Parts: sequence; C-alpha cells; structure tokens
Amino acid sequence: MLNIKKIFLVSKNEYLRWLLSPRILLFFMVWVFINTIALQPLFECVNDTGKNLCIFEPFIAVGNSPLLMMIIPLGYVTMMADFPRTDRNALSVVSRCGRLNWALGQMLFSVYAAISYCIAAVIFGTLPIIGKCFTANEWSDGVRLYDIIFPDKAGSAVTTLLPKNLYNQLSPLDAAINTFFLMLLCLLMLSTVMLLFRLAGYKKMGFFLSCALTASGAALAMISSPAMWAIPTGNAIVWKHFTEYFREPVFPLWGSYLYFALFIAALITAAVIFSRKSNFESTTEED
Repeated sequence: MLNIKKIFLVSKNEYLRWLLSPRILLFFMVWVFINTIALQPLFECVNDTGKNLCIFEPFIAVGNSPLLMMIIPLGYVTMMADFPRTDRNALSVVSRCGRLNWALGQMLFSVYAAISYCIAAVIFGTLPIIGKCFTANEWSDGVRLYDIIFPDKAGSAVTTLLPKNLYNQLSPLDAAINTFFLMLLCLLMLSTVMLLFRLAGYKKMGFFLSCALTASGAALAMISSPAMWAIPTGNAIVWKHFTEYFREPVFPLWGSYLYFALFIAALITAAVIFSRKSNFESTTEED
C-alpha cells in the first residue's frame, strides 16, 4: 500500500548515506577537469580583455560543452553506481516498507541527488568569479567581442564554450535556467534507467547503458549529428538547439523538455510495474 511517510523516509536515509559516502569525492575530481576545460579559458578572457564576466556565464559554459556534458553525467552516474543500493540492510527496509514504497523512495532520492549535483555545479562555477563579474542580465563584452578584439585567437576555447548560438538567441538568465533544468532532467533520466534495470534484475546493465547513453550523446553532439536528439545528453546542450543568427531553432527547447518528460514518465511507470515483481531476496551488493 502506498505510504507517503515511508517513501520520504527511504529517500531521506538514502540521501544522507549518499552524502556521507566516499563517492561524493568524485565530484571534486570531476571539477578538476571542468576547471581546466571551461573555467580557465574564461578567466583568461577576463585577463586578456580586462572586462568582467556575467555571473551566469561560467555555469552556462560548463553545461554547454559537449565534452563536459559527457564528463558531468559520467561523474554523476559513477557517484550513483550502486543505485539503488541492494545490500542486506536494503532488503530489510524493503520488507518493512513494501516494494512500491521502496522503489518510489529511491526515485525521490535520485531527485535529491540530481538537484544537489546541479546546484553544486552552479556554486563551483560561480564562486571563482566572485568579485570579477556583474549581475546584469546581459552577455559580457569580453565573450561577445573576443574574436574581434583578438582575431588571431578566433575559434579559441572562449568562443566554443559560449558560441553565437547562445548569446544571439537567449539572454544569460534564460540560457542558465535552461542549462540547469535540461542538465537536471538528463541526470534524472539516467538514474531512472539504472533503477528500472535493477528492478528488472539487470543492475550492471543499467549502469553500463547509462554510461553508453552519456558517451554516445556527447559524441553525436560534437559532430552535430541529428541522431543526438534521440539521446539524453544531446538534448541537454542548450546552444545546439539554435543556429548562430536565425530565430528558427534547429530543435525547439520545448521538444527536449517533452522528450525528457515522456521518457522519464515511461521509465517510472515501468519501474513501478517491475517493483511489484522484483526478486529482492536474490540480490545483494556482492552481485
């Protein structure tokens, strides 16, 4: 029987255990790559031009790099590699709260984890530029005019991280909001895939499928293949939805939100069905 209190209790316990797990250190390892690939070029832009960045621009750059949109979800999937946890203690929890409540509690925990991961990305992207940024909702001159000021550096990391497809089509705030929510939905879809495959009895396959979806989506985005729109990470990159100058989108943003909504709803429905049939007694963490 559905019990909201038990669902929240399961999600809270799993979330606290996850926060205290050594796996959380993986986020800081991921951020070393992010700092090198995205943040350092932006800091160099500030030093070269003498112009401050918009406060939203570092996070937008992080969430719109096809390479980083492979590294970021892979880091998340690795941090969630044992999701949902099925050790002997979990078996005891299932027996007390029921399979459906346990499965829904795991889904809610994945929401907490994904939101925390995305908020951490915003914070760690923003903190380094405090004091060297402005809060107005407009793109910085350093980013927009970098190629003009430094024609010898045309096509540099700065212009690939924040291309014309972004600053000609969206305000920084709109770009940041869409980057945050599409990244969040991407992570939720990957964790829901992992949950479904665990309930179906193929936990390791769920992990490897999530990794494969992440890598293939990022690779297809790098070459701008139309097939990217069939993969979660491809849909999560905001600037790929637009051309550089024309208002007509390559793929509408609402289409990506609909994509995630439909697939996540279908995965959750399937997970609920499998939760009633899953054989928890035969699975432990040693599997």
